[in-house]
Amino acid sequence: MTQDRLVFTFVESDVLEAPPNCGLLAVPDFVRQVESWCRGDGRVLVVDLSPTVNFEMSAFHALVWAQRRCRESQRDLVLVLDGSSAFEPHEEASVRSLFRVYDASERAGAG
Repeated sequence: MTQDRLVFTFVESDVLEAPPNCGLLAVPDFVRQVESWCRGDGRVLVVDLSPTVNFEMSAFHALVWAQRRCRESQRDLVLVLDGSSAFEPHEEASVRSLFRVYDASERAGAG
């Protein structure tokens, strides 16, 4: 039996990958990781949401906070979504209007 990750994980130095179930349990560690990354020398933080199948409002609020935190540090935040997004169409439209978003196939060019 495989257990799904519950937290965001750095898969590259500037790429945080979301867990399959992205909710309240993932937020505290996400905040810690973003704070730590903002103290480094990266310019663009990529948050890969393509593995996510369930996305809760608490995680959305954390993304809004992360975008603001990155801007305060003169850094950028971009999101990666895939075609089978965890968002309903109207939610995805909102995400795309609030964040710079790349499709999973474009992730390599996001930074």
